[in-house]
Amino acid sequence: VTARNSLGDMVFGIQMGADDYVAKPYDAHELAVRISALLRMRRIREDLESAQARLVEMELIATSAGTLAHAIKNPVVIIRNYVKWLRDALERSDSRDAGDALARIDGSAAAIARIIDGLKRAHLDRPRKTWVHLPELLDGAFRELAETAAGEKVHLIREYEEGMPPVEGDSVQLGMAFTNLLTNAIEAMPDEGTLTLRVFTSGPEGIHLEIQDSGPGIREELREYLFK
Repeated sequence: VTARNSLGDMVFGIQMGADDYVAKPYDAHELAVRISALLRMRRIREDLESAQARLVEMELIATSAGTLAHAIKNPVVIIRNYVKWLRDALERSDSRDAGDALARIDGSAAAIARIIDGLKRAHLDRPRKTWVHLPELLDGAFRELAETAAGEKVHLIREYEEGMPPVEGDSVQLGMAFTNLLTNAIEAMPDEGTLTLRVFTSGPEGIHLEIQDSGPGIREELREYLFK
């Protein structure tokens, strides 16, 4: 609200960011109507922002359904592979292989149960921390995926620093994360490709782990959603 009432002043005021421009002398009723209109536009903008946030949430829920299928598919594939292995071991009367297969099946079934149990509470369990050797955990996750048809086409390169100390972490949750990353990497190379696993120290208190594939990379439009 100003005495600067020329058209040029009005244009300049709007260009500088004013939502409205009222010149003196002004009519009180007109000023109230203008303020009411501005407040209404603000409410509409807030409603639109809220609706957009809900759309993003719905998109994330839909995406998480795919993530859930992804997480459950991996242990299911492992169970099916080891059921076949167990059947072959029983035919050979090889108790050691049979016992190993049963342990793998039991572990994969437990992983599925834990995922479903977590869904009931809509969150992951609090980490159950133990001392974990990351190269062994990463190798174990890859071995299970390498037995699939896609995994057989992958050329593996390991770059592990010597004498890596164990770290404190939840082996189940870390294993799930590694399996998902490795699955993504393998699926990014449907014909064949190179998978590089790196584990190295990154300072006095940190260990750095990298999973790199020779696929096409993540599409630019998807990158902003990576950590949602």
